Amino acid sequence: MHGDKMPVNEDIVINPNHTVKWALVHVKDAPASPPPAEAVEIDQKGCMFVPHVAVARAGQKVIVKNSDAVLHNVRSETKLNKAFNIAQPIQGMTTTKTFENPEIGVRMRCDVHFWMVSYVHVLNHPFYAVTGDDGSYAIKDLPAGTYTLEVWHEKLGTQTQSVTLAEGGSQTIDFTLKKA
Repeated sequence: MHGDKMPVNEDIVINPNHTVKWALVHVKDAPASPPPAEAVEIDQKGCMFVPHVAVARAGQKVIVKNSDAVLHNVRSETKLNKAFNIAQPIQGMTTTKTFENPEIGVRMRCDVHFWMVSYVHVLNHPFYAVTGDDGSYAIKDLPAGTYTLEVWHEKLGTQTQSVTLAEGGSQTIDFTLKKA
């Protein structure tokens, strides 16, 4: 599956431009809205969870697929939702779960392969983004107003900033994350 090499550890990915990948940026306390009908998909592929960080809306289905020809399981570590621990021994097998309550940092792991860890963030609104390969993010369609933005990273913690957005406006909000 992964030969002599372990899969890449994605808990801290520093991009070439010295930015961080896989950080969640979201509006705290945004008004709730219904979840989309389409499911969030997470794949166990190459003995890694892909993507490493996913966002689901409260009440939205999350599908975890085993694309590998080896035994995996998926165990959630949650404080505000119903936890689960399900074996996925068959290539192509899927498990569908729904997180009902907003919760930041639901840890998902495979107990068979200790390095396989990912995070699902459960929000009740659409105002979020996960930083990408260049460390950037964009939160779309946020109405004018004053908000608190929070960034969350599994190893670098959380920070908040207040932002006031004018009607039809956009702003660049940067966070500086440091290992504690």
